Amino acid sequence: PYRIDAHCHSILPSYRAALESASLGANVRLPEWTPELALDMMDIGNPDINWPNLAGSLGVEAARTDTAEGFADLLAHSLKRPGPFLIELLI
Repeated sequence: PYRIDAHCHSILPSYRAALESASLGANVRLPEWTPELALDMMDIGNPDINWPNLAGSLGVEAARTDTAEGFADLLAHSLKRPGPFLIELLI
């Protein structure tokens, strides 16, 4: 439920073996790859992201709520101001 498609840099075992047999990976640290690591890289909940803090670091006002009433209040607030406003709704 918390998975999204994402781009990740990984080297499949067969490609790693080809690089190593051609001595192309000798001076480069090649990342490990397993299906579990690939899935972990696409897990948006690992690590937990503080979306309001992240938005704030980019100059975007943001807030978090876990209720429908809180969401309605934040939405009303966001529509009264110029520019973007991020609402994190915890469900």
